[in-house]
Amino acid sequence: MPNLTPLLAKVPTTAHPGVTIERHGKAEQRTARTATPDERAALWPRVVQTYSGHAGYQKRTERDIPLVILEPGASACPGTLLAL
Repeated sequence: MPNLTPLLAKVPTTAHPGVTIERHGKAEQRTARTATPDERAALWPRVVQTYSGHAGYQKRTERDIPLVILEPGASACPGTLLAL
């Protein structure tokens, strides 16, 4: 599995999956997608370690809180910018 850094932000993944992120001062194109169940299981502990409040959110709901993966290479939607 690639080294995936959890990004805690709302990202449009269905209608407009293309995003532009700013990383180390450089704009990069990404495609957002929802993590697979296996990816989520591997990443969730890192998400909770980064922000422990997410463990509480998960306990209060029956649904899985989705995680978004940003993969390199996309045609971004104008105005969608996430700073990392």
